[in-house]
Amino acid sequence: MAKRKRTTKPAARRRPARKKAAPKPPPIGEAVLGRVILLLASLQDRAAVAEACRSKLEIPDGQVDATIEEARRQITLAADYHRNQELGRAITRLNDCYERSLKIQDVKTALAAQKEINKLLDLYRPTDGPVDPDRETTHDQAVDELAEVRDHLAPLGLADDETSTVELARLAVAAICEHDARNSDKA
Repeated sequence: MAKRKRTTKPAARRRPARKKAAPKPPPIGEAVLGRVILLLASLQDRAAVAEACRSKLEIPDGQVDATIEEARRQITLAADYHRNQELGRAITRLNDCYERSLKIQDVKTALAAQKEINKLLDLYRPTDGPVDPDRETTHDQAVDELAEVRDHLAPLGLADDETSTVELARLAVAAICEHDARNSDKA
């Protein structure tokens, strides 16, 4: 089979030539970017940061704005954290500190680590959750309910005002049982 000779396309059918992109300036090194981040942290005025970039860090004029923006972006990324991940990391470190302290019998450090773990886990806060896991009653609701029970039992005159609500409830149950026993004898 004979090879076909290649022909060039007519000018009208050819794709237009691509324009060459302007050469990118060399990337700023991580060390320089780190210094720009420190400048942003210590200097309040953007113009002062830009001037320091030009004079101290010798960043070309065409790259100063892009470098400052990249530094700001990295600051923003560094500030964005995942709370649960950081909490887990802190607890893991404290557990490690606790275990190492016990191995060398440093009870004070172990106790301090345990206290920090308790703070992180919020174990010192009074429970606002359900008192009874089978019922969805919070602590405040349980206190209110107990006060209502006392308000119903106190006027019955079963005991004096100093008697606890639990004792009032016991006396009320005993009175009801006595009443039922008398009524069943009559019948």
